[in-house]
Amino acid sequence: MDGDGRLTSDLIRERLGREVLRSRRLATALAEAHERVARDEEDTAATYDALAALHPGRPELREKAKRAREAAAIARECATWAHGLARRADQHETSTRRETSL
Repeated sequence: MDGDGRLTSDLIRERLGREVLRSRRLATALAEAHERVARDEEDTAATYDALAALHPGRPELREKAKRAREAAAIARECATWAHGLARRADQHETSTRRETSL
């Protein structure tokens, strides 16, 4: 904890959020990376589904497919969040440029 009684992890998250907001490119790259992860997880789920169809006596394959789809959904949520950060960073950059040009 710091002197204000806040947890170090909260301070790190706040600082990271400020840093990411300052960089639209970083936030966009983060979103794109999460989108790639989501696509890969969907492909993984499809592979496990195909394997499960070939091997009906292996129920763990369906479970792995389910977990891969859940991971894809989480990655898509993260991508949406990162796109929001990119938009906010873009607005911040735009307003900063406007203020400096006045």
